[in-house]
Amino acid sequence: MTVKKRVRWSTVTVYEFGVGIGGSAIPKRGGPSIGLARTPKCVWSSSLDDVCAATDDDEGEHERVSVGDGDASARDRKPAQRKPQRLPRRRKVRWLKPLERVTMLTDAGCSERRIYRMMMECSEIAIMSLYTLKHLLHDCSARMTRTKCAAADKKRETLEDIWRAFNDWISSRFDVGKGVHIATFASISWETCTNSRNQPKLRPVFVLSDTFARTYGLQHRKPPSPGGLGALEEINFTKIAIKFSRTLTKDLVFSGVRDLLQRLGELAGAGAQLSIAFSVGRLVAKNRVVSMVFDPVQIPRALEADVARSLLGSPLPSQLGDVADFDIPPESVVDFANFRPEDHHRSDKERAQVETLGAFATSEVVEALPTSRSNPENVIPAQVLDAALSLHDELEMLDLMPPHSSPSSRLRSHREGIVMESAFKRHVSSLAEDVELEAKYAFDSQLQQRRDVEAIAHEARTRRQSAEDMQRHLRVQMDHQRSARYNEKHEQKGIEPSASSFYCDSEQTRLGYEDAGYLQRTKQELKEQLLGQISGKEQARASDRRRSLQDDSVFLRRLRDEMDSIEHKQSHERAELRKTLTESWRRDATIKKLVEAKKKHRAAEQVRRADLAAAQSPGRAGCLLPESLTPRSRRQPTTEGGRSDHDFSVGFDIRSVCE
Repeated sequence: MTVKKRVRWSTVTVYEFGVGIGGSAIPKRGGPSIGLARTPKCVWSSSLDDVCAATDDDEGEHERVSVGDGDASARDRKPAQRKPQRLPRRRKVRWLKPLERVTMLTDAGCSERRIYRMMMECSEIAIMSLYTLKHLLHDCSARMTRTKCAAADKKRETLEDIWRAFNDWISSRFDVGKGVHIATFASISWETCTNSRNQPKLRPVFVLSDTFARTYGLQHRKPPSPGGLGALEEINFTKIAIKFSRTLTKDLVFSGVRDLLQRLGELAGAGAQLSIAFSVGRLVAKNRVVSMVFDPVQIPRALEADVARSLLGSPLPSQLGDVADFDIPPESVVDFANFRPEDHHRSDKERAQVETLGAFATSEVVEALPTSRSNPENVIPAQVLDAALSLHDELEMLDLMPPHSSPSSRLRSHREGIVMESAFKRHVSSLAEDVELEAKYAFDSQLQQRRDVEAIAHEARTRRQSAEDMQRHLRVQMDHQRSARYNEKHEQKGIEPSASSFYCDSEQTRLGYEDAGYLQRTKQELKEQLLGQISGKEQARASDRRRSLQDDSVFLRRLRDEMDSIEHKQSHERAELRKTLTESWRRDATIKKLVEAKKKHRAAEQVRRADLAAAQSPGRAGCLLPESLTPRSRRQPTTEGGRSDHDFSVGFDIRSVCE
């Protein structure tokens, strides 16, 4: 039975609700949002008089306790003088931590998957309210900035290219173990630190510029550590434009980076919540506090081992290993197991042998042997002492020990060799444990990343499946409603007249219910309608085909007319050109004929004058030589007008007839 809310006058009702997933606000500190369940668990009701009486009794008891053993008259006057006053009740607010909220939801019966989904939705809603890189590019493209572009869309594309090239430059420097320094913004570099096992490691660090912080009133969440930073490279806008882009210039990169960083500083100085994505991490700002959350996937792991090896100043570990691995204090370096009083009375030769063995056993720096007898690994078994003397034989082969040595010295050297071997085994085992621990940490991190990726993929699949289920459910509901509507309409139309006594037989026959002819006519009408639709579609298709053929024929005719006009124009131009060339050739031929005729006339005139001069001087006639019979000297007869009948044709040289 569901308990419903009811209002009763002069009554105080208290409802107790359970905890459920929901809420009207997103938690600032993370975790799922909680709210009240739909149905109250318990309901208490009491009259208003009882509640007021209980409140008065509580206040009177409090006053009696505060007054104590005072004057009785004063105590009697107080109830008469007191007036009922309504005091403002202070609202008690308790802020629940994320873990407390998760515990409350788990106790309420919510599954871990549902809680995780709610946490993911809360985080997505919180991220949607942040100022991201998308908003930054949109604001800078819409504002009047120093980046010169024609349109806002083109400006946004240019700013995106600038930001991409800027981040590519940071990634290229970051991958080789170097940092970057942007003078007006910040420095992103590597810092050498030490882990819990006292091993040097690399850690990315973000240091905000003092100028940037003072200009916009910002603070750094973690102050920079003194020293230990990697090499920094100053920003070079020319290098960014040439190496990391194809269409950008130095001025565009300079103005774009300056506009973006200036807008970023203005928003962070105003106290806005920022989450700007860089190639190496994400810049986060809140309440004028700026920090960089680095992405562990973008950090190259190969740099850690290289820098760790370069920072180790000590040589490689010897066979015994490091003394610090065995937790031996400096005052306990004396080997009491091998100490004997007769060692003080040894000869110089024996001492030299022992020193030679010690020089072989130790490295350049003298190391102490772990000889604590409480450690069972340092206790040498008797069978090992009796059976194994391989180390002494190897020393003799290497000429590090004389071949004729006493049994006591051999046993002592063998004991030292066994101790060295046990120490070396412990050192190797410790190194193996460190390597296995590092591999375990790396495997755990990779496994966690894989689990996160699988969880995200499972969440996406679950959402997609939920959406598909919702669509399927809506489709089923729509089909059900459609079928119900169709059935209802069919029931309204399909009521037979025989089921009702209102219709008579003649009217049934007139209406045509249960008549074979009526059914046949209905089928024939439906068939005719279908045939009409088919023929109409075929006619429409044929008309469309005919129209397309007509359009093609019109296009071909127009194309043929254009080709004919072009050919006619070309033939007309050729005829005009031929006519022009013919007229020019005729004109040139006429001019040549006139010139030749003029030349012939002049030559004939000269010949005639020469003949007249010869005829007028008879004294010189005898002195003349006889003329040759060549055509050049032969005179031609002249006409009546004194003109000779020389035939000067084309190609004739007038000089052949001139003297």
